[in-house]
Amino acid sequence: PGVAGPAGGMTSAVLAALRRHADETPERIALTDGEARLSYATLCEEVTRVSEALAASGATRVGIALGDGLAWVVAD
Repeated sequence: PGVAGPAGGMTSAVLAALRRHADETPERIALTDGEARLSYATLCEEVTRVSEALAASGATRVGIALGDGLAWVVAD
């Protein structure tokens, strides 16, 4: 799955690296928070889901302020 919406510069480099890791090592752990683990495949799926929802809503710019922990990375 691709990430929706236009992305340029550093953003597209980060997304390309995430996709590459998800394709090459889908079960490798990308993030940890205590006992919770998130694989590259799952992280890529979540990033795609959120980015597609943002694109569908018409969002062109998004600001994010988050706490720490896995719940914040893939929060709905």
